[in-house]
Amino acid sequence: MPGEFVKQCEQDGSFSTKQCHGSTGFCYCAHPQDGTIYQETGRRGSMQHDCATYWKTKGTGESLLDFVKGQNTGAVVVAAIGCILTVLVVIFVVFGEIRGINFAFFKNTL
Repeated sequence: MPGEFVKQCEQDGSFSTKQCHGSTGFCYCAHPQDGTIYQETGRRGSMQHDCATYWKTKGTGESLLDFVKGQNTGAVVVAAIGCILTVLVVIFVVFGEIRGINFAFFKNTL
């Protein structure tokens, strides 16, 4: 179909690490095993990234660490800290109630 993006492959059957859209002129780095397109690398003209190695910084997506590599790390850390603090507060309140400690502040606000 005209204008449709079709991923290019190498002779060995892997995906090309640099994928270009013929209709738009945009090129992107891609993972050679699964063809994942890294949108943040997209541009017309010369690439700012070395696509032959860029995918190695992103991992395969099979582990949590690989997932985090592709995310805004600051936001992931803040979210993780928020989750940990929430769990600690819940544990603190529950164990405090079990031991008979009265948390008036929590009872009035929760």
